Amino acid sequence: MNKRRITILLSFCLIIVYNFQIKAQESQTFSLKEAQEYALKNNANVKNAKLDIEKAKKKIWETTAMGLPHVSAKVAYTYLPTVPEMSFATPYLINPVDAPGYGPEMISMGYQTIPMKLGVENSVTLDATVSQLVFSGAYIVGLQASKVFKKLSQHSLEQSENDVKEEVANTYYMILAAEESLKILNQNHININKTLLELTELHKEGFVENTDVDQIKYTKITIANAEKALERQVQIAYRLLKFQMGIELDNLISLSEKLEDIVKEISIETLFNDNYDISNNPTYKLLQTQENLQMLNLKREKSMFLPTITAFYNHQEKSAKADFDFSMPNMFGANMSIPIFSFGERLSKVKQADIELEKTRNQRKMAIQGLRLEVEKAQISLRTAYEKFLNEKSNLELTKKIYDKTAIKYKEGISSSMDLTQASSQYLQAQSNYFNTVNELLNSKNKLENLLNKN
Repeated sequence: MNKRRITILLSFCLIIVYNFQIKAQESQTFSLKEAQEYALKNNANVKNAKLDIEKAKKKIWETTAMGLPHVSAKVAYTYLPTVPEMSFATPYLINPVDAPGYGPEMISMGYQTIPMKLGVENSVTLDATVSQLVFSGAYIVGLQASKVFKKLSQHSLEQSENDVKEEVANTYYMILAAEESLKILNQNHININKTLLELTELHKEGFVENTDVDQIKYTKITIANAEKALERQVQIAYRLLKFQMGIELDNLISLSEKLEDIVKEISIETLFNDNYDISNNPTYKLLQTQENLQMLNLKREKSMFLPTITAFYNHQEKSAKADFDFSMPNMFGANMSIPIFSFGERLSKVKQADIELEKTRNQRKMAIQGLRLEVEKAQISLRTAYEKFLNEKSNLELTKKIYDKTAIKYKEGISSSMDLTQASSQYLQAQSNYFNTVNELLNSKNKLENLLNKN
């Protein structure tokens, strides 16, 4: 009976483990948009950019809190092994008027010594202070700078998201193109195997020469090698996509979209006719924000010539007091720090900040021209890629017709094995050129959309 229970328990555990493994091996299917959205939530670079925004928010509050009231308290314990004392001679009258035989002329002055402790043996002191910044130019500028820094983090996040979406799209397209190419190679392999089988039978009957059979075998080996190489490329591309999306590399994923449908959706003329607004570019936004930060840095250096004013209130309590104690329990006050002379140190810092601001402005001007040039370059690349795509598409259709006709002629004995091999090589090359051009077209489109901030 015990053995039966153990067997049932083990079977139940094996079923649970098997179901867990099956679920772990289930493949996730993604469209391009779903893959990009998944990457925006799980990509490490995007996560860090979001954390930078949270850090900037905390920095704003840190700077703001510098201008709010600050309360501090401290407790001190003191022990004096020997308490110092001070003695005072106190006068008093010696007036024995009531004594028999004495008169008023007998009145005299006497002195007595009274010790006074200047401390206590054990004492606990509680000291509380409230301080408030009244005026500081550096604080005002720092508060403005912290808010601009938050904008800088937001623009960095926008740029990171655009870059990740472009990277995911490029890899997604590369996988689709490679898989389509692999399908064609697989079909060619099947066709060449049939041809080789037919030629082998004809060779046995003496209708074809051995050279013809060897030529087809060579073509078969070439196609098989291309298949293996492409399969490895697809595997690496999938791992790259999972890395970009933030998915574990051992997880299984599949793509739901087709390359042909994506190519049909491309609107080349729309991308060319869009008015390019450079202010929408994330790189431009970053440069503009950096210039604002440099301007605030210049203001901060100038504010160092202004005084800093603070106010405070202090309260002190002691557990034990000496006989002679002049400490005040409550105290109000204000401090003013006035910069007077520093041998040109502050002025030198202002000049340096002004130079950095001028450099940032020059960089922004160069970046504007560079971005415009980059957009024009991306537009030309897209136009060129689109024209190449149309040409390679026509070449693919043409080489397929040539290959199909040559295969028919070869079976009929009109064409030679060399003609068939040549037609097959042309067709394979046309396939490779076509999918490379498709990949180039889609990458060019992504590049331009990223520059136009239309991802």
